Amino acid sequence: MRQAHSGAQIPLRMSISSVQQCFKRGRLQMKPPDQAPAASLSVAADRRLFQKNIRQSLIREANTMEPKTDWGPQDRETFTWDRPAAGPCFNSIINNPKLGKEMDFVRVREADSAEPYRDYADIEAGKEYEVYIYYHNNASASLNRIGSGIAQNVRLSTSFPPKICSGQTAVIKGTIRWGRPGSKKEVWDTALLIAHDTVYLRYVENSAAIHNEGSANGVILDANALFGSGALLAHDTRAWGIIPGGDEFAGYITFRIMVDK
Repeated sequence: MRQAHSGAQIPLRMSISSVQQCFKRGRLQMKPPDQAPAASLSVAADRRLFQKNIRQSLIREANTMEPKTDWGPQDRETFTWDRPAAGPCFNSIINNPKLGKEMDFVRVREADSAEPYRDYADIEAGKEYEVYIYYHNNASASLNRIGSGIAQNVRLSTSFPPKICSGQTAVIKGTIRWGRPGSKKEVWDTALLIAHDTVYLRYVENSAAIHNEGSANGVILDANALFGSGALLAHDTRAWGIIPGGDEFAGYITFRIMVDK
């Protein structure tokens, strides 16, 4: 005996009239050969729905994901707030109460806004954006009295491109260098500007200022040096290039970028 889809049993050999009688009585139902079973259609629909949900999930994740910035050297020794460095070293503390990880020391925001500084900014033509660059000699302040915690020839250099095409990202890079010739060290970090239209970027003249608790607070830095070989930093205007160790001698630099169409 052969089992039919309807559950009816039919002999292997049946007359045409017998088959016709089975159909009349509703015991057999013919299914067009090109019609897939309902279960197969359901599986295919579920698969399409699953793929659609995955695509939508990836799109949502991409839209909420923050752009990644670059910093370095990434293999440098790090320190904590309670265990500072044994000599001059910049922006390598991992738990700064004000900043968090000091390796993330270049940030940006729309100028004159109450927004916090971030690793990136979506920019628009006609607006100004303010760049923030933090510096902190991580040497223990107790070493300053014997001179071994004081960083010398400390310079900051920064750069950004003059143009961003639509849909592209521009990198603002800040590099802090210190030390004597032949033994100089450096750390760097980046922030990003994201453009949705083609725009041009320019430095706002005389906007680069140093901020700290010393006499150098508010001094305007030379733009040619800042965007070139590096502008000297200072806590005290009588000692440019000298930054002692400790939080009380830390500070930051801000400057502005104008976005033109």
